Amino acid sequence: MDLAEHQRQLRNLIAGRNGDQWPVDPHIRDVALSKGLRLAREVIHLWQVSRIERYCVLTSRLLKQRGTFDEVVRRFAASSAVSPFTEILGRTFLAQGVADADPLVAALAGFEAAAIAVRQTGSGTFVIEWDRDPQRVLASVIAGEEPPLPDPKQRYRTIVSAGLPELYRVECCG
Repeated sequence: MDLAEHQRQLRNLIAGRNGDQWPVDPHIRDVALSKGLRLAREVIHLWQVSRIERYCVLTSRLLKQRGTFDEVVRRFAASSAVSPFTEILGRTFLAQGVADADPLVAALAGFEAAAIAVRQTGSGTFVIEWDRDPQRVLASVIAGEEPPLPDPKQRYRTIVSAGLPELYRVECCG
């Protein structure tokens, strides 16, 4: 095995991206069984958690309230190339959240990503659809309380834009 392949296998092993494949190379197999690998993975995970918590404050809080944050971060790290740069890591994490099957996680991640983008660039307009009152969602997430349930009779939309006095506004849309 050449050096590049050796390095790829080590990288995949550390990132947990080797799936069910057991390493053929004896050195890689020794690393796979080592306590050092488990420690390295845990340290990397803690750094990722810390950076995501700082960048994705609202989405992180919601996922923690639901008891899924740690597992979501682990799946995220195992499924994609994780950037060492906090802003890129955070944007990628929020983009994955926008695609979440849970409409509340998707809406909150979309709102947070839009607010960050508008604050950073001072431009752009984003529209996020919600199945429940976003004002109540934001208040509950910030307070560490259970978010409101979906409202089957009402839909909401947030418009996030630098041109708005409060950065966003909420519209009811029937």
